[in-house]
Amino acid sequence: KTKCDTNSSNTGTYVNCGSATGSGTSCKDDSGTYYTKCTCPTMYEWSASAKKCVCSTGYKYTCSGSNISGGEGNSCDGKYQKCKCKTGFTWSASSGMCVCNGTDWCTLNQNCASLGYKQQSCPELSIKCPFDTNYVYCISCPSKYKYTCSGTGYSGGSGTACGGKYTTCTCKSPYIWTNGACSCPSTYKYACTGTGYSGGSGAACNGKYTFCQCSSGYEWKSNGCTKKPSSSYCSSEKVVVETFTIDDCNLGWRECHYPLQGTSSSSGGWSSSGSSGGWSSSSSSSGSSGWSSSSSSGGTSCTYSSSPLYCDTIDTYNICS
Repeated sequence: KTKCDTNSSNTGTYVNCGSATGSGTSCKDDSGTYYTKCTCPTMYEWSASAKKCVCSTGYKYTCSGSNISGGEGNSCDGKYQKCKCKTGFTWSASSGMCVCNGTDWCTLNQNCASLGYKQQSCPELSIKCPFDTNYVYCISCPSKYKYTCSGTGYSGGSGTACGGKYTTCTCKSPYIWTNGACSCPSTYKYACTGTGYSGGSGAACNGKYTFCQCSSGYEWKSNGCTKKPSSSYCSSEKVVVETFTIDDCNLGWRECHYPLQGTSSSSGGWSSSGSSGGWSSSSSSSGSSGWSSSSSSGGTSCTYSSSPLYCDTIDTYNICS
């Protein structure tokens, strides 16, 4: 029986083309029909040495590397007949590569490091190398970006950051942005500590308050807690129950307006009031020393001749408006 020679090491041997069409001399035996070569599909050609269909010789470029942006047209086993070129370059069939087309762009030095693009990351701003974006040139933020906006009283930065810094900051209440920092308003100036103080009134700002709460027996007067005077007393100038300042009035306190002056008796104590109104009548067993006579025309002062005697409580007040 005939046996077709299929030993690939022998010249002129036969191959089984399978579903493909065979060509050239054929040989048929009990195993089937064999051919000296097979008909190959598009983009392929018969290789006599390999005894199989291989990519046509025109498909030889992988199309990777500098100045190349991929393959053009169909591929065969990952290879192309020509490649696509980046801007400024054209395909050269004779050299099988993308070459500069003579424009200014591709004639430039494209070594990023030699152009100053030596870093791969920057702490602030950066410019990418146009030839390799993995390399950058570092630049500093404008000088107006100088606030980190962190710490007591800060709630964060305002606007866009540059290198982790901002042009201005936002502040937590009651802090306000002034002179490049979150600071307490000038009204927060009292620590509210020490003798006579029981603490601050309202919310604090950096440990200080707009005014304070006073301990028993003390009162808020002007800019601090001071000891209250006795319920009534005499002085060389005036007789008052309590004296308040205009600042106290602004905080809702009352201002004491002194009553009109009356006359005093020589036996001690206050006598009936003068014709202009003023002191109520009172008596005293404290002796003959005490208040001297005073004018009956009214006024805001009383005088005494020796040690003061007890005086009636003043009850003439006006409410501050």
